[in-house]
Amino acid sequence: MTGMIPHLSELIPYLINSLSDKKALVRAITCWTLSRYSHWVVSQPHDNYLKPLMTEVCDSLMKFRAVKQ
Repeated sequence: MTGMIPHLSELIPYLINSLSDKKALVRAITCWTLSRYSHWVVSQPHDNYLKPLMTEVCDSLMKFRAVKQ
């Protein structure tokens, strides 16, 4: 895990963008990967990673809900 820490500042924004991928499998793997590094995300200034992450998660949930209705 410690070997990834220097790369997370570049990796997390990429993963956040991948949450809106058209393929469900990519989105699922992205969610799992983000969950593995969530402790790092919340330890950073919230405007940098947590707010964009939560915005994208909420947007994805609303899109899913709209499709179901």
